[in-house]
Amino acid sequence: MKTCTESHEYSVSRCYPNVVKEEKYIIFESTLDNLICQLSCTAHSDCGMKFQTIEKCFSGSFFSVFVVCMKGHRYKLWESQPRTGQMPLGNIIIAGGILTSGNTYKKLKQFWLMTGIRGISESTFYRHQRNFLFPAIDHFWITEKSNLITAIGSQVVCLAGDGQCDSPGHSGKYCIYTLMDISSKKNLSFDVQQVVPGVSSVNLEKKACKNALDSLLEEKVNVKLVCTDRHVSIRKMVREDYSGITHEFDIWYIAKSIGKKMLAASKNKNCEKLSEWIAPLKNHLWYCSAHCGNSYENLITKWKSVLYHIVNIHTWKDVDGNTVSCEHDILDESTALRRKWLRQKTVAYDNFSKIILDQRLLKDMRHILYFCHTGSLEIFHSAVLKYRQKRQHFFIDGMIARTQLAALDHNHNCKKIQAVIKNSAHSQKQTGEKKFSIQYSKLRKEWFVKAIYEPSNQEFLTQVIEWAIDLACGIHVSDWTSNKGKFTTSIAPIPRPDKEEMINKHCSRFQV
Repeated sequence: MKTCTESHEYSVSRCYPNVVKEEKYIIFESTLDNLICQLSCTAHSDCGMKFQTIEKCFSGSFFSVFVVCMKGHRYKLWESQPRTGQMPLGNIIIAGGILTSGNTYKKLKQFWLMTGIRGISESTFYRHQRNFLFPAIDHFWITEKSNLITAIGSQVVCLAGDGQCDSPGHSGKYCIYTLMDISSKKNLSFDVQQVVPGVSSVNLEKKACKNALDSLLEEKVNVKLVCTDRHVSIRKMVREDYSGITHEFDIWYIAKSIGKKMLAASKNKNCEKLSEWIAPLKNHLWYCSAHCGNSYENLITKWKSVLYHIVNIHTWKDVDGNTVSCEHDILDESTALRRKWLRQKTVAYDNFSKIILDQRLLKDMRHILYFCHTGSLEIFHSAVLKYRQKRQHFFIDGMIARTQLAALDHNHNCKKIQAVIKNSAHSQKQTGEKKFSIQYSKLRKEWFVKAIYEPSNQEFLTQVIEWAIDLACGIHVSDWTSNKGKFTTSIAPIPRPDKEEMINKHCSRFQV
């Protein structure tokens, strides 16, 4: 057997419309050679001789077979996959599969080495990614965003926004800020910013938020409310630059802050009972925000009522002499006995009062009147790790494309339907009954019920790869351009030293 590198023109284009969905098989070289040896020469109708030589030409996952019969007739017998011009379509499909599945080239390369399967080279992967896959993903994201904005029209939009860095702590290179429509739970816009010398990843969140919000306002989206965390810079930016937009805080962050203060206070002497009131106090905050009628006065009144409730007083007189009661049902005797009530004029109650009446907390409560939280956005931030892992470095084009993929995936599956029993023959439940699973929470130390949903729809990923192949075939055109020129190649605040000098210093036994 001889391996060669010569190529032959063979144009495919759209002769294979199902090239992505078409099934592919693993063929062992020995079985292929056995099959070829059973064939006869067809170069001339009167030949019929057996093959003397088998030659294989490889290009990534593609290979073609040339044969030479006993009479010296040489011709191409077979190709493993279709091509467009000189470009094998299977190589594009493999590159697309790596990217759209959230994998990296290094992982697949290790798989190919362990199994002996022929894959594509690293340069081929990044070339196809840059020339075809990034433009295809960008095309689908632009189309998705345009369709969402068109569907919204002039409707009032409330947004949930949050930033995410590509690695833990303050060492992140990128900050990605996402804006999601609270009503539809779909991503409308995002912006990726890279750290530059003199600017930390923390300071990028404001800039990324502004860019993402401005891109929607430029499209005439009627944004009336934005819900974010308590980021100081973003709070100031919305107040000064977007006076017509109501700024709400994610109530989860405020509840988390209260919980941390309660936990710290419960560790003081004679304050152990406060730990039992952490979860009830968080629930009370959520209730107050949800039932305040968008009134700050009502919210504060309901919030401060817990100062009476916690000492087992459920009816009292307010400052105007009016009788006020807790809004919960009358507690039965067993519940009242089980509660660890506090007593007024004790250390525990004084610490509790300081938390409830904290002036900064009361001021921030002006931003939770509309009961907003970014739960769906947090779900997206968890799912996006499939496409861009925090501890895996990607360059700016890869970060944007993988975020676009994650946003498309989320938008296509944000309204999944709960799975139901389809055949009760092997189950004790009735057909059509909703599916649930029982899981144990280490944090809460209790069992809980979780709904089971239908599998997510990944059809759009196939369409992305198909569009990339059409782009390679010249059926589509793209004006996508790389974002590399927008950012510096190095994020280091000091110049890069000479490599040889650094190596000598590192290897020297007399380094200082």
